[in-house]
Amino acid sequence: MLQSHEIEPKIYVVNWIMTMFTRIFQFDSILMIWDILLANNVSRKILEELCGAIICGRKKAILSSKNASRIIKVLLHTKLEIDE
Repeated sequence: MLQSHEIEPKIYVVNWIMTMFTRIFQFDSILMIWDILLANNVSRKILEELCGAIICGRKKAILSSKNASRIIKVLLHTKLEIDE
């Protein structure tokens, strides 16, 4: 779906990483994510897995979006909450 709308990962992944994921997770979730990242020396593998999980968590919203601008809005501005 992202490829069919020509939405490249650099559009949203750079934003997620540069903001330390604060724009897309609730505060309690951010603390848990930062703990995981710091415990694993912020490895590339962990960042890739986290970004993949974020996309999976938004799958329904992405698939129901009708155009690229709506998908980007979902990826950049919709808060996710982690279930413990």
